[in-house]
Amino acid sequence: MVLALVLLLAAPSELDQLIAQMGTNQHYAAYAKIVALRSPKAARKVEKAIAGWSPPAQGLGLLIVAQLPPRTSNPSLRRMLRSEDIHVRLGAAVFLYQRGEKEMLERITESLRAGASDEAKLAAMVARVRSLKNDAVYAAWQTHLTPERSEYNLMIWLRAMSDEGYTGARKEAMALVSRDKRPTVRAVASAYLVRAGDRLFEPFLVKTVRSGALSAPAWNRVTGILADAGRYPDSLCAAIVEQLPKEENEISIQLMIDVLVEARYQAAQEALGTLLTHEKADIAEKAMSALAALGAQPESASLHKMLAGPDARRRLAAAKVLRRMDDEAGFPVVLELAARHKSWEIRRDACAALGDYRKPEAVPVLLDKLEDAHALVRLRAVIALSVTWQTLFPFRRFNLWGTGYNVQKPSPEAVAKIRAWWEKHREAGW
Repeated sequence: MVLALVLLLAAPSELDQLIAQMGTNQHYAAYAKIVALRSPKAARKVEKAIAGWSPPAQGLGLLIVAQLPPRTSNPSLRRMLRSEDIHVRLGAAVFLYQRGEKEMLERITESLRAGASDEAKLAAMVARVRSLKNDAVYAAWQTHLTPERSEYNLMIWLRAMSDEGYTGARKEAMALVSRDKRPTVRAVASAYLVRAGDRLFEPFLVKTVRSGALSAPAWNRVTGILADAGRYPDSLCAAIVEQLPKEENEISIQLMIDVLVEARYQAAQEALGTLLTHEKADIAEKAMSALAALGAQPESASLHKMLAGPDARRRLAAAKVLRRMDDEAGFPVVLELAARHKSWEIRRDACAALGDYRKPEAVPVLLDKLEDAHALVRLRAVIALSVTWQTLFPFRRFNLWGTGYNVQKPSPEAVAKIRAWWEKHREAGW
């Protein structure tokens, strides 16, 4: 009896177990459960363990404390100002600064200037202060904008300062373009300067694009910076058109196509046309959609040929483009893919495409898909049914959800009610 009591008292509590999980790759799930407990004890336990966690977990740990009532969280945050971990000290200072303790600004800038030897931790520190919108803070992290830093961090910092409109970064960006030998860093810095209106740096950006040296993450940063400005230089678009057939990275190709579409660059049509037969069906579909967005009309004969091809994704893409051209030749293909394809992703996308046709012949398949094995297929089927019936019966409103249908757990009774409504009204017309 005594031994059992001792073992019970020694057993870790649920909170202790969750705190231990914060030090693993399960930290997101543990964080949600700790917040739900709303235990004041969490603050002390986080304080003791947080220094040994990863930067993402540390950020969540700080949030756990900050979400507790101020009488508990503020003293805990002040104690964390003495943490051995610089990211924890910085995070605690940021929360206290946001709560009105303006003297924390000096601690924040000191921590940023000191930095961290670990690049991931340094990136987390910059993310922690982005929302402060304070020139002293920007100037402090700008000290790390040097060629010695990793490409990842330099790209993050330039994009962050671009987002926040900090003009003090212009000098450092110019220095990176002139001194840094890494193409990706030069491209992101050039994009920042082009966005700021300095067209003298367009050639640097264009040269890097033509070299084919931009990684997918760098493309993401460059396009994000320029998209915010709402302007893509024609010289950049021309370089993308030149590089597009040579690019091998699928994500980079998709980002390049996005730029051409957003820029409404009509001269891209020929290059996009070459991608219609790309070995990756997703790229072919993207190219088809891009051509349609640019007002181009792909040859219907080639699209009809694709409808009979072996690749389901390519057949579905061809059918969708033909539908935009008011050609319903792809309808039987889409119907078959929605009804029987083994991939749930294909069934999902085919159900969504059926909604674009709004034909009564699609309804039986969509009704069957209300009980598909995958929830996302069921969701697309419900949406497609709704839009189809709104067209077929504009004066006969039917609330699908009013039947008790639940996408997560569809009941046979609810599906039976939906089928019964269709059988009653299918011949009546609108």
